[in-house]
Amino acid sequence: NRKDLFSSAPVVFVSVDPKAAADLRLDADVTGTWLHMGWTETLDLARRLQPDTRRAVVVGGTSPADLVWLDQARRQLSAQAGSVEIGYLAGLGFEDIRKAVAVLPKQTVVLVGPFLRDATGRDFVSPEAIGRIAASASVPTYGVTDNAVGTGTVGGHVVSFEAHGRIAADLALRVLAGERPPPTAAGTTVPIVDARQLARWRLDTRRLPAGSVVRFREPSLWEQYRWYVVALVSALLVQSGLIGGLLVHRAQRRRAQARLAESVEQIQTLAGRLITAQEEERRRIARELHDGVNQKLSALSIALATLGRSAPSRAADLTGALARLQERAAGLVEEIRQLSHELHPGVLQHVGLVAALQGYCEEFEGEHGLAVTFRADEDLGVVPIDRALCLYRATQEALGNVAKHAKARHVRVSVVRGHNDVTLTVADDGCGFDLAEARGRGGLGLISLDERARLVGGQVTIRSGLQGGTEVQILVPLPMNPDAPPDGPAR
Repeated sequence: NRKDLFSSAPVVFVSVDPKAAADLRLDADVTGTWLHMGWTETLDLARRLQPDTRRAVVVGGTSPADLVWLDQARRQLSAQAGSVEIGYLAGLGFEDIRKAVAVLPKQTVVLVGPFLRDATGRDFVSPEAIGRIAASASVPTYGVTDNAVGTGTVGGHVVSFEAHGRIAADLALRVLAGERPPPTAAGTTVPIVDARQLARWRLDTRRLPAGSVVRFREPSLWEQYRWYVVALVSALLVQSGLIGGLLVHRAQRRRAQARLAESVEQIQTLAGRLITAQEEERRRIARELHDGVNQKLSALSIALATLGRSAPSRAADLTGALARLQERAAGLVEEIRQLSHELHPGVLQHVGLVAALQGYCEEFEGEHGLAVTFRADEDLGVVPIDRALCLYRATQEALGNVAKHAKARHVRVSVVRGHNDVTLTVADDGCGFDLAEARGRGGLGLISLDERARLVGGQVTIRSGLQGGTEVQILVPLPMNPDAPPDGPAR
């Protein structure tokens, strides 16, 4: 009926049984895909997976389509009769078939094609019927259509209707391009298996023919999580690199800190030596001034006074000049005495820290016109000369800063004895200053205070705020040995 139906248009058919078209003469412009039922190939696949197979049982229905498939099975499998016993379960009710496959002996396989109707006239949907047969079978079940895979069968060399459609579409394109390709069955059957059934029946996937498609395979941990693993490994590598870099950086930093600590220690040692040398030089200069220059000036002052008393009364002018020279010499003696006292306060060794500080505060008050209040603990006890000198110099430095910068009206100086230490406090009501800014400028006064305290194991605390006054507190420890000989008197 081609002429009546399609006139002279080329024809592409899909999945036609060659036997059904055997009585037709196909023109050159008619092509398509032949339906090849892979019974032989499926039995070969089963025997590859189960080399000990001795018997194959073919299951089929009673519908016209079922009978076409069964007829193909008989034609193809007749050649296998010598090596494998071939049996058929057809023309039976569905439940009878299920009972029969449930008691099949070992070394048997079940081959099932489409199953649309049983002997009682009951109709079925093939995938559902095949799944129930496979579930009842005591041996592995194989199918020959792609819709049987996933129902419980191991699989087989199945008819792939997807492949039929793809090949038919390719033939159609070739026809439209003017070609006249012949019909073909090549590539329309594909070895497809169900990984779950392979595992159920403990069948080795390495026995599968090349190019087999394995469906429903549970992905391995690597397949499931490989991107997570890759990301994790990458993150670990990056983290390891960062940790390595941090370790290298830490090692470098520690070396730098060690070098810095060594440099700081050297600088502190040098600073201590400089302060010690400075005190020694001050002591030498003070001694020279006191014992040398001051004595000579005193002698000169006495000589001038004697000369003035012995001068004739008529020499009034000469007497006046001598008196003025005597006055200036006496003033110079006092200045040198004061300078000697400041360079090296020998009073510390003679009268002690408290008296030396009190005397200095009184002199400072008289010289600068500031109200200075001094207070010391009555039970201050013995303060070694090195600690006493530190506190005395700190008082000089602190009061000097008040006079130069504080614009204060009152200064409070106190010395308090602790359990094992002495604390000196110098506080004023002046304008205050920014401590961080002052330390940033590297003022020598603050550095000197810190170094002096450090040399005797003490510490300096400074509190100041703009328009809030300033408090300098210096704490120095006392020797732990109470029997140690004192370097100076107690007070």
